[in-house]
Amino acid sequence: MLNSQNNSQNNHPLPPGYSIRLATDEDIRKLNNNINIPILIGTFLGCLVISIPIIQIVIQQSLQNWENMQRAILYETGTRRNTPTIEDLYQIIINLGIDKFFLGITTSLAIGRGIYLLLQSLFPQSKHKFQRWVAEYKGKIIGQAILERKRSYTLLIYICVNSSHWWQGIGSCLVWNSIKDAKKPLYLTCRPGLKPFYQRFGFVSVPNFEQPVEFRRYNLGCVMVLLNKAILPLERRQSQYPLPANHSITSFDNIWMRWQVYKQLWSSQVFKQWRFYILNFIAVIYIPLILILVAIWNILITWDISWLAGIISIIALLTPIFTIFIYWQEWRVEINNNTVAYAHLSCRLKYSILYCLYAENSPLLQQISQAFLERLSRRIQLPIYLVCSRQEAKLYTQLGFFPISQQLLPFELQIIRFQHYVALKYTAPINTQTEQ
Repeated sequence: MLNSQNNSQNNHPLPPGYSIRLATDEDIRKLNNNINIPILIGTFLGCLVISIPIIQIVIQQSLQNWENMQRAILYETGTRRNTPTIEDLYQIIINLGIDKFFLGITTSLAIGRGIYLLLQSLFPQSKHKFQRWVAEYKGKIIGQAILERKRSYTLLIYICVNSSHWWQGIGSCLVWNSIKDAKKPLYLTCRPGLKPFYQRFGFVSVPNFEQPVEFRRYNLGCVMVLLNKAILPLERRQSQYPLPANHSITSFDNIWMRWQVYKQLWSSQVFKQWRFYILNFIAVIYIPLILILVAIWNILITWDISWLAGIISIIALLTPIFTIFIYWQEWRVEINNNTVAYAHLSCRLKYSILYCLYAENSPLLQQISQAFLERLSRRIQLPIYLVCSRQEAKLYTQLGFFPISQQLLPFELQIIRFQHYVALKYTAPINTQTEQ
């Protein structure tokens, strides 16, 4: 690696097993596949749902053709075959024009692939517009940073570290290696809570009228620019509320881990109460949705287009589920693989909702809760809204929440209202310049 990169790692000591390097073509292919494969699967399932009526029509036409062929055979030979032969199936395909349909699809895919390869060969310089750095842990890519070179400036368009490897200093090393030799000025957009982190490298906020035209077009909230040589932070500054020794914050890697934590925390009344609230929230969304779908189904059936009712129902039932899980985040504080704190949030574009912040009763309860909330608030959009009982409100007010009117809550928290519950809001800015 370059000397400057080694220096950056000396100043940002990485835990054993971590490394930062430029991405190879194979790395880029793997990262693109991680994005493209789920998109292809979703596209295939969507096309399958949409094509259900087409498949239904093809089957009906095939049966009709088979019946017509049997009548002709019965008329000519006086016998009737119970099962179709290969010649019969081929004749059905020819009659329906299915062979032309698949030939058209194959030809279209081939032409599309040919155009893509032609454009790649005509404009090879587009490959060099982007530069990627990757972070590895024991040979597995766990983070990346992407730079895009424009004609008059450079843009840090993406930086990401897997949630299970946060708070290890990986983000700082990725940022430093990607910006140290980049063409200036270098722009980026970020959440307001991350401004102190980028200021350590020399970035400054940019007023709206000084931003490039592309930025002003989309009215981005927080834009920063690096005009001069990047500053190498000499040390990672500690948080105002450090976690106790041997404690770490992690996300859930799989459903099995989540289920184990749920079983462990189920004895807690606070955890049960918020599971009950979330189940009620989902039920309140789906009950009117199902009633509307039943009415639509009945109307479409009377018009003899039940297949359209099926498609609408599937899309309407699945969309809220996908939307909910896209916004949800679950985190835990662990010590020796034992969960001592848990947080469940819903992160939106302009605010976040804290459904549950649970910490075991211990002398470190206040310290763990404060450290947990401080780190999470850098990863989500402030303000944070919360609805809780009056007894729990005492703990949250000590963490920086303050009471507000229920009318100021987001719509999700106004759907279900319980008696003796209070609405809280957290807007405390993050003043600490902590490690990423």
